[in-house]
Amino acid sequence: MALALTLTLPLPLHLTLTLTLTRRVSSANYADGVASLGETGMVELVSIVGYYSYLALTLNTFEIEDPHAPDACVGEGGRSCAKSPWEADAALVG
Repeated sequence: MALALTLTLPLPLHLTLTLTLTRRVSSANYADGVASLGETGMVELVSIVGYYSYLALTLNTFEIEDPHAPDACVGEGGRSCAKSPWEADAALVG
């Protein structure tokens, strides 16, 4: 026998997951969001989700490492020991 698990998430979390996974929000979810958060709150929520998506894409694309991470390289499956693209270019020029 299969068990069905239904989770009830707080609305801001539900909207955030929906935006992140589908890149859109249904009319019903939008109406619920405006009723709960107000129009300004919805704009702020979408802006925050968009901003953090932008940051993640930028950090991942340019392989920007955490400055607080340990200096040791892990290798395969871990932190890259390779130089960032701008460090590699600077080495070619200088």
